[in-house]
Amino acid sequence: MESLVNAFYNLAKINKIDLSHKANFDPNDSRDIESIKYVSKNLTLKDMIRLSATNKKMREIMTPLIEDKKRELEELRVWLSNLPRPRNYSTIEQLDQTERLYLYNNQLTSIPIINLPNLRDLNLWENNLINFPNLSFLPNLQILNLSSNRLENIPKLNLPNLQQLFLDNNRLTEFPKLNLPELHYLTLYNNRLSERSKDPKLTLPKLKNLLLANNNLQRFPKLDLPNLENLNLSNTGITEISESDLINLPKLNALILRHNLITQNSKRFLKTLNMLVII
Repeated sequence: MESLVNAFYNLAKINKIDLSHKANFDPNDSRDIESIKYVSKNLTLKDMIRLSATNKKMREIMTPLIEDKKRELEELRVWLSNLPRPRNYSTIEQLDQTERLYLYNNQLTSIPIINLPNLRDLNLWENNLINFPNLSFLPNLQILNLSSNRLENIPKLNLPNLQQLFLDNNRLTEFPKLNLPELHYLTLYNNRLSERSKDPKLTLPKLKNLLLANNNLQRFPKLDLPNLENLNLSNTGITEISESDLINLPKLNALILRHNLITQNSKRFLKTLNMLVII
């Protein structure tokens, strides 16, 4: 850890600090804790724009540094930290210049309304969110990761610049109604979609990749996606596929059907297609 302190003195410009659980830091070693406290107290780090603090003790020690730089941070990563309840999120709410915010694996059950006009990437993977967070004040959001939560439904989203949406490993029983003009990547695998689910209503003119694996669909979903190129329907209980299923997928060039009991008639039809089909 002494080498870490010395490194700060030898670098003229620092723009990224990673104090994550991967760093050589022992939260039970008093010498390591004192070294980090010294860094936090004595270095201004005027050029720092990225900070990762993934250990709970580390985050507590580095709080003064976060507070000092919060209006200038371009990227903040906090995970495995047992973050406080939403009412104490004043620091996050003031990250005016932040473009990337990672709060994954923090056991969050809800998050506050976040007003971060420059945020482009929000990662809330592996929390305990039941209700979809209010994202109305994130007009420039491009990447949203809500994988591995407890979401049961998705409201109407007003995210005109969103390009990637990760909703896998939740509890969705219905396809979300999405109207996202720039979205090109969507994951819905490992949910609770089934043959009882209503046909998807997806207005996604630029969508290229759709992952629906590990849902008990039992039938090919009715999709109208003019630019879809890759579709993963592995382990969905599908047995039959016909030409009518693909008529509104004119650019599809990869269809993944692993772990489905596809009928022989459907297999013969799939062999006639000019695309990659994996069964």
